[in-house]
Amino acid sequence: NRAALWLPLLIAAVVLRRSLRAALADWRALLRAIAAEIPRFKAHAAFIALMLGLALLTALAMPHHWDELVYHLLGPVRYLEAGRIEAQLDNFYLGFPQQTEMLYSITISLLGRDSAAAPVHFGFGVLGLLASAGVARRFAGRAAGWMTVVLLLSSFNLAALFGWPYADLPVLAYGALALIAAERWRESRADGWLLLLGAIGGLAFSVKYTAAALLLALGVFIAWHERRAPARLLRGGLILGFVAAIVFLPWAIKGLALYGNPVYPFIFNGVNWDAGRSAAFSFSGRGLLGMDAAWQLPILPLAATIFGLDKTGGFGFTAGP
Repeated sequence: NRAALWLPLLIAAVVLRRSLRAALADWRALLRAIAAEIPRFKAHAAFIALMLGLALLTALAMPHHWDELVYHLLGPVRYLEAGRIEAQLDNFYLGFPQQTEMLYSITISLLGRDSAAAPVHFGFGVLGLLASAGVARRFAGRAAGWMTVVLLLSSFNLAALFGWPYADLPVLAYGALALIAAERWRESRADGWLLLLGAIGGLAFSVKYTAAALLLALGVFIAWHERRAPARLLRGGLILGFVAAIVFLPWAIKGLALYGNPVYPFIFNGVNWDAGRSAAFSFSGRGLLGMDAAWQLPILPLAATIFGLDKTGGFGFTAGP
Protein backbone atom coordinates (compact mmCIF):
# COMPACT_ATOMS: atom_id res chain seq x y z
CA ASN A 1 0.00 0.00 0.00
CA ARG A 2 1.64 3.18 -1.19
CA ALA A 3 0.33 5.41 1.60
CA ALA A 4 1.41 2.90 4.24
CA LEU A 5 4.93 3.05 2.85
CA TRP A 6 5.23 6.80 2.30
CA LEU A 7 4.07 7.71 5.81
CA PRO A 8 6.77 5.84 7.79
CA LEU A 9 9.35 6.95 5.21
CA LEU A 10 8.47 10.61 5.81
CA ILE A 11 8.42 10.09 9.60
CA ALA A 12 11.85 8.45 9.44
CA ALA A 13 13.17 11.35 7.36
CA VAL A 14 12.01 13.81 10.03
CA VAL A 15 13.38 11.77 12.94
CA LEU A 16 16.72 11.18 11.18
CA ARG A 17 17.00 14.65 9.65
CA ARG A 18 20.36 15.39 11.31
CA SER A 19 21.83 12.12 10.05
CA LEU A 20 20.43 12.83 6.59
CA ARG A 21 21.97 16.29 6.55
CA ALA A 22 25.32 14.83 7.64
CA ALA A 23 25.11 12.15 4.94
CA LEU A 24 24.35 14.77 2.27
CA ALA A 25 27.29 16.84 3.48
CA ASP A 26 29.53 13.78 3.16
CA TRP A 27 28.32 13.17 -0.38
CA ARG A 28 28.92 16.81 -1.34
CA ALA A 29 32.44 16.62 0.05
CA LEU A 30 33.07 13.40 -1.87
CA LEU A 31 31.79 14.88 -5.13
CA ARG A 32 33.96 17.98 -4.64
CA ALA A 33 37.01 15.76 -4.06
CA ILE A 34 36.27 13.77 -7.22
CA ALA A 35 35.71 16.95 -9.25
CA ALA A 36 39.05 18.33 -8.06
CA GLU A 37 40.85 15.29 -9.50
CA ILE A 38 39.07 15.23 -12.88
CA PRO A 39 41.53 17.64 -14.58
CA ARG A 40 44.32 15.16 -13.86
CA PHE A 41 42.29 12.12 -14.98
CA LYS A 42 40.22 13.54 -17.85
CA ALA A 43 40.27 10.40 -20.02
CA HIS A 44 39.32 8.17 -17.09
CA ALA A 45 36.49 10.51 -16.08
CA ALA A 46 35.17 10.76 -19.65
CA PHE A 47 35.06 6.96 -20.03
CA ILE A 48 33.37 6.51 -16.65
CA ALA A 49 30.79 9.22 -17.43
CA LEU A 50 30.05 7.65 -20.83
CA MET A 51 29.58 4.12 -19.48
CA LEU A 52 27.49 5.17 -16.48
CA GLY A 53 25.43 7.54 -18.62
CA LEU A 54 24.57 4.79 -21.11
CA ALA A 55 23.79 2.39 -18.27
CA LEU A 56 21.51 4.92 -16.58
CA LEU A 57 19.52 5.37 -19.81
CA THR A 58 19.04 1.60 -19.91
CA ALA A 59 18.09 1.54 -16.23
CA LEU A 60 15.39 4.16 -16.81
CA ALA A 61 13.85 2.19 -19.68
CA MET A 62 11.08 -0.35 -19.25
CA PRO A 63 12.15 -3.81 -17.99
CA HIS A 64 13.35 -6.01 -20.82
CA HIS A 65 16.06 -8.47 -19.72
CA TRP A 66 15.60 -12.18 -19.04
CA ASP A 67 16.36 -12.55 -15.33
CA GLU A 68 14.37 -9.49 -14.31
CA LEU A 69 11.30 -10.71 -16.20
CA VAL A 70 11.64 -14.28 -14.89
CA TYR A 71 12.17 -13.51 -11.20
CA HIS A 72 13.90 -10.30 -10.04
CA LEU A 73 10.83 -8.21 -10.87
CA LEU A 74 8.28 -11.01 -11.14
CA GLY A 75 8.53 -11.70 -7.41
CA PRO A 76 7.98 -8.09 -6.31
CA VAL A 77 5.04 -7.68 -8.70
CA ARG A 78 3.38 -10.85 -7.48
CA TYR A 79 3.93 -9.94 -3.81
CA LEU A 80 2.45 -6.47 -4.37
CA GLU A 81 -0.56 -7.92 -6.17
CA ALA A 82 -1.15 -10.40 -3.33
CA GLY A 83 -0.41 -7.88 -0.59
CA ARG A 84 1.97 -10.31 1.11
CA ILE A 85 4.98 -12.55 0.53
CA GLU A 86 3.71 -15.93 -0.68
CA ALA A 87 5.29 -19.18 -1.81
CA GLN A 88 5.59 -19.26 -5.61
CA LEU A 89 5.43 -22.95 -6.40
CA ASP A 90 5.80 -22.52 -10.16
CA ASN A 91 9.06 -20.58 -9.94
CA PHE A 92 11.89 -21.94 -7.79
CA TYR A 93 13.97 -18.77 -8.33
CA LEU A 94 11.61 -16.94 -5.98
CA GLY A 95 12.74 -19.16 -3.13
CA PHE A 96 16.11 -17.39 -3.01
CA PRO A 97 16.82 -14.77 -0.33
CA GLN A 98 15.39 -11.54 -1.69
CA GLN A 99 16.81 -8.52 0.09
CA THR A 100 17.30 -6.61 -3.18
CA GLU A 101 13.91 -7.71 -4.51
CA MET A 102 12.25 -6.34 -1.36
CA LEU A 103 13.85 -2.97 -2.11
CA TYR A 104 12.42 -3.26 -5.62
CA SER A 105 8.97 -4.05 -4.16
CA ILE A 106 9.08 -0.95 -1.95
CA THR A 107 10.35 1.29 -4.76
CA ILE A 108 7.78 0.02 -7.27
CA SER A 109 5.00 0.55 -4.73
CA LEU A 110 6.21 4.03 -3.75
CA LEU A 111 6.55 5.29 -7.32
CA GLY A 112 3.90 3.17 -9.04
CA ARG A 113 6.06 1.88 -11.91
CA ASP A 114 8.22 -1.22 -12.33
CA SER A 115 10.88 0.78 -14.19
CA ALA A 116 11.76 2.31 -10.78
CA ALA A 117 13.64 -0.86 -9.79
CA ALA A 118 16.68 -0.76 -12.07
CA PRO A 119 17.95 2.63 -10.78
CA VAL A 120 18.16 1.03 -7.32
CA HIS A 121 20.53 -1.58 -8.75
CA PHE A 122 22.41 1.20 -10.55
CA GLY A 123 22.82 3.01 -7.21
CA PHE A 124 24.28 -0.09 -5.57
CA GLY A 125 26.71 -0.32 -8.49
CA VAL A 126 27.88 3.26 -8.06
CA LEU A 127 28.42 2.60 -4.34
CA GLY A 128 30.40 -0.51 -5.26
CA LEU A 129 32.58 1.45 -7.68
CA LEU A 130 33.28 4.16 -5.10
CA ALA A 131 34.17 1.61 -2.43
CA SER A 132 36.37 -0.40 -4.81
CA ALA A 133 38.16 2.77 -5.90
CA GLY A 134 38.64 3.72 -2.25
CA VAL A 135 40.30 0.39 -1.47
CA ALA A 136 42.63 0.63 -4.48
CA ARG A 137 43.43 4.26 -3.73
CA ARG A 138 44.29 3.49 -0.11
CA PHE A 139 46.87 0.86 -1.04
CA ALA A 140 48.11 2.00 -4.44
CA GLY A 141 47.34 5.71 -4.90
CA ARG A 142 44.95 7.98 -6.81
CA ALA A 143 45.70 6.64 -10.29
CA ALA A 144 44.93 3.10 -9.15
CA GLY A 145 41.59 4.27 -7.73
CA TRP A 146 40.53 5.79 -11.06
CA MET A 147 41.85 2.82 -13.05
CA THR A 148 39.90 0.42 -10.83
CA VAL A 149 36.63 2.01 -11.94
CA VAL A 150 37.75 2.08 -15.58
CA LEU A 151 38.66 -1.62 -15.52
CA LEU A 152 35.42 -2.64 -13.82
CA LEU A 153 33.29 -0.69 -16.30
CA SER A 154 35.29 -2.07 -19.24
CA SER A 155 33.90 -5.51 -18.43
CA PHE A 156 30.96 -5.92 -20.82
CA ASN A 157 28.80 -7.97 -18.46
CA LEU A 158 29.46 -5.86 -15.39
CA ALA A 159 28.74 -2.61 -17.23
CA ALA A 160 25.49 -4.09 -18.57
CA LEU A 161 24.36 -4.98 -15.04
CA PHE A 162 24.13 -1.25 -14.21
CA GLY A 163 21.10 -1.07 -16.50
CA TRP A 164 19.23 -4.11 -15.19
CA PRO A 165 17.36 -4.73 -11.89
CA TYR A 166 19.38 -7.79 -10.91
CA ALA A 167 20.98 -8.80 -7.58
CA ASP A 168 24.69 -8.74 -8.46
CA LEU A 169 25.79 -5.15 -7.88
CA PRO A 170 24.74 -5.14 -4.19
CA VAL A 171 27.15 -8.06 -3.72
CA LEU A 172 29.89 -5.99 -5.40
CA ALA A 173 29.11 -3.09 -3.05
CA TYR A 174 29.00 -5.24 0.09
CA GLY A 175 32.23 -6.99 -0.93
CA ALA A 176 34.11 -3.72 -1.38
CA LEU A 177 32.68 -2.30 1.86
CA ALA A 178 33.77 -5.47 3.64
CA LEU A 179 37.35 -4.89 2.46
CA ILE A 180 37.26 -1.40 3.95
CA ALA A 181 35.82 -2.60 7.27
CA ALA A 182 38.27 -5.54 7.40
CA GLU A 183 41.22 -3.19 7.02
CA ARG A 184 39.84 -0.93 9.74
CA TRP A 185 39.51 -3.94 12.03
CA ARG A 186 43.08 -5.05 11.25
CA GLU A 187 44.36 -1.62 12.26
CA SER A 188 42.31 -1.23 15.45
CA ARG A 189 41.26 -4.78 16.46
CA ALA A 190 38.03 -3.16 17.73
CA ASP A 191 34.99 -5.44 18.08
CA GLY A 192 32.80 -2.77 16.49
CA TRP A 193 34.40 -3.43 13.12
CA LEU A 194 33.79 -7.17 13.55
CA LEU A 195 30.12 -6.45 14.21
CA LEU A 196 30.00 -4.36 11.03
CA LEU A 197 31.81 -7.09 9.06
CA GLY A 198 29.27 -9.66 10.22
CA ALA A 199 26.38 -7.36 9.26
CA ILE A 200 27.89 -6.71 5.81
CA GLY A 201 28.46 -10.43 5.25
CA GLY A 202 24.91 -11.25 6.36
CA LEU A 203 23.46 -8.58 4.08
CA ALA A 204 25.48 -9.89 1.13
CA PHE A 205 24.32 -13.47 1.81
CA SER A 206 20.75 -12.14 2.01
CA VAL A 207 21.16 -10.92 -1.57
CA LYS A 208 22.85 -13.93 -3.13
CA TYR A 209 24.04 -17.28 -1.81
CA THR A 210 27.36 -16.93 -3.63
CA ALA A 211 28.29 -14.30 -1.03
CA ALA A 212 29.13 -17.27 1.20
CA ALA A 213 32.56 -16.94 -0.43
CA LEU A 214 32.82 -13.43 1.05
CA LEU A 215 32.04 -14.71 4.55
CA LEU A 216 34.58 -17.50 4.12
CA ALA A 217 37.22 -14.99 2.99
CA LEU A 218 36.50 -12.75 5.99
CA GLY A 219 36.85 -15.75 8.30
CA VAL A 220 40.21 -16.62 6.75
CA PHE A 221 41.30 -12.96 7.09
CA ILE A 222 40.46 -12.94 10.79
CA ALA A 223 42.12 -16.34 11.33
CA TRP A 224 45.33 -15.19 9.69
CA HIS A 225 45.64 -12.01 11.70
CA GLU A 226 44.72 -13.68 15.01
CA ARG A 227 46.66 -16.90 14.41
CA ARG A 228 48.87 -16.27 17.46
CA ALA A 229 45.94 -15.45 19.76
CA PRO A 230 43.53 -18.43 19.84
CA ALA A 231 41.13 -16.77 22.26
CA ARG A 232 40.80 -13.65 20.11
CA LEU A 233 40.51 -15.83 17.01
CA LEU A 234 37.60 -17.76 18.53
CA ARG A 235 35.96 -14.55 19.72
CA GLY A 236 36.33 -12.87 16.32
CA GLY A 237 34.97 -15.88 14.45
CA LEU A 238 31.97 -16.15 16.76
CA ILE A 239 31.14 -12.44 16.44
CA LEU A 240 31.41 -12.57 12.64
CA GLY A 241 29.34 -15.74 12.30
CA PHE A 242 26.69 -14.83 14.88
CA VAL A 243 25.98 -11.36 13.49
CA ALA A 244 25.91 -12.66 9.89
CA ALA A 245 23.47 -15.40 10.93
CA ILE A 246 21.18 -12.93 12.73
CA VAL A 247 21.09 -10.64 9.69
CA PHE A 248 20.30 -13.58 7.37
CA LEU A 249 17.76 -15.12 9.77
CA PRO A 250 14.62 -13.50 8.26
CA TRP A 251 15.38 -15.15 4.91
CA ALA A 252 16.04 -18.52 6.54
CA ILE A 253 12.66 -18.23 8.28
CA LYS A 254 10.99 -17.24 5.00
CA GLY A 255 12.55 -20.23 3.21
CA LEU A 256 11.57 -22.65 5.97
CA ALA A 257 8.01 -21.31 6.31
CA LEU A 258 7.18 -21.09 2.60
CA TYR A 259 9.40 -23.71 0.98
CA GLY A 260 10.38 -26.11 3.78
CA ASN A 261 14.08 -25.29 3.36
CA PRO A 262 16.01 -22.42 5.04
CA VAL A 263 18.41 -22.22 2.07
CA TYR A 264 15.98 -23.13 -0.70
CA PRO A 265 16.58 -24.39 -3.39
CA PHE A 266 19.89 -25.91 -2.26
CA ILE A 267 20.91 -28.92 -0.13
CA PHE A 268 17.61 -29.79 1.55
CA ASN A 269 15.32 -29.70 -1.52
CA GLY A 270 11.85 -28.45 -0.50
CA VAL A 271 8.36 -27.72 -1.84
CA ASN A 272 7.66 -28.89 -5.41
CA TRP A 273 11.19 -30.23 -5.83
CA ASP A 274 11.74 -32.75 -8.62
CA ALA A 275 14.48 -34.30 -10.74
CA GLY A 276 14.41 -31.45 -13.26
CA ARG A 277 14.98 -28.79 -10.64
CA SER A 278 17.65 -30.92 -9.01
CA ALA A 279 19.50 -31.19 -12.33
CA ALA A 280 19.28 -27.41 -12.80
CA PHE A 281 21.12 -26.90 -9.50
CA SER A 282 23.70 -29.67 -9.82
CA PHE A 283 27.20 -29.60 -11.26
CA SER A 284 26.31 -32.03 -14.05
CA GLY A 285 26.88 -30.37 -17.40
CA ARG A 286 26.71 -26.82 -16.05
CA GLY A 287 29.56 -24.47 -15.26
CA LEU A 288 33.29 -25.05 -15.18
CA LEU A 289 33.08 -28.19 -13.02
CA GLY A 290 30.59 -29.87 -15.31
CA MET A 291 32.72 -29.06 -18.36
CA ASP A 292 35.94 -30.52 -16.91
CA ALA A 293 37.32 -26.99 -16.79
CA ALA A 294 37.88 -26.75 -13.05
CA TRP A 295 41.56 -26.05 -13.72
CA GLN A 296 40.47 -22.51 -14.64
CA LEU A 297 39.11 -21.72 -11.16
CA PRO A 298 42.45 -20.69 -9.54
CA ILE A 299 43.13 -18.32 -12.46
CA LEU A 300 39.53 -17.36 -13.21
CA PRO A 301 40.07 -13.62 -13.91
CA LEU A 302 42.79 -14.46 -16.45
CA ALA A 303 40.87 -17.42 -17.89
CA ALA A 304 37.67 -15.38 -18.28
CA THR A 305 39.66 -12.65 -20.04
CA ILE A 306 40.99 -15.15 -22.58
CA PHE A 307 38.10 -17.60 -22.94
CA GLY A 308 35.13 -15.62 -21.67
CA LEU A 309 32.37 -14.93 -24.14
CA ASP A 310 28.89 -13.66 -23.35
CA LYS A 311 25.98 -16.13 -23.64
CA THR A 312 28.20 -19.23 -23.75
CA GLY A 313 28.73 -22.25 -21.54
CA GLY A 314 31.13 -22.36 -18.65
CA PHE A 315 31.13 -18.95 -17.05
CA GLY A 316 29.74 -17.12 -20.09
CA PHE A 317 31.30 -13.96 -18.76
CA THR A 318 33.91 -11.54 -20.08
CA ALA A 319 35.95 -10.04 -17.27
CA GLY A 320 37.42 -7.23 -19.44
CA PRO A 321 41.12 -6.29 -19.36
